[in-house]
Amino acid sequence: MARPRRRPRRRHSPAEVSAARRARDADTRAIREFNDHVAADGRVEAVILSIGDGVTLIRKRD
Repeated sequence: MARPRRRPRRRHSPAEVSAARRARDADTRAIREFNDHVAADGRVEAVILSIGDGVTLIRKRD
C-alpha cells in the first residue's frame, strides 16, 4: 500500500524564527518565575507532574 504524500514543510523567515524564540524565552522566564514563587511560598505544597510539557499541582497546606 502506498503512503500518502506529505506536503513540503514551510520554511520560516529569520524574523519569524527570532520572534518565536523571543516569545518562547519570555514564556520560559514567566514559568520559571512562577515555579520559584510557588517553591518559596511556605503556605503551599507543589508537585510538577511529567504530563505533556508539565503540570503543576498546588495544594494549600493545613
